[in-house]
Amino acid sequence: MKGVRRMDQDNREVPQLDLRGEFCPYTFIHTMLALEDIPSGGYLSVLLDDGQPVRDVPRSLKGAGHLVVRITPEGPCFRLLVLKDGAQSGEAPAEPPPHAGHGGCCGGNTCG
Repeated sequence: MKGVRRMDQDNREVPQLDLRGEFCPYTFIHTMLALEDIPSGGYLSVLLDDGQPVRDVPRSLKGAGHLVVRITPEGPCFRLLVLKDGAQSGEAPAEPPPHAGHGGCCGGNTCG
């Protein structure tokens, strides 16, 4: 994790993982490793490139029992807010914005 950012509704610090420039499956692997250090019910912020990462990581996290609460565009990249073990929380999972995942924003290059 590269830093801490205030992101949740209670203004609590949320660990941030910057995976710009990483490729699948490493984006998912690094996210899962970061979640190991977070207690159940805790949040993790993940910054991903457009394209395959923003398409596949949310789906894989859901399959692993986590909830992607929010997907927010940040320039040519996307920020996920992940609730650890939150798939059973009853909250609706976030859907990528309509233009997410096509790879056109960064052309497969590192964002920012």
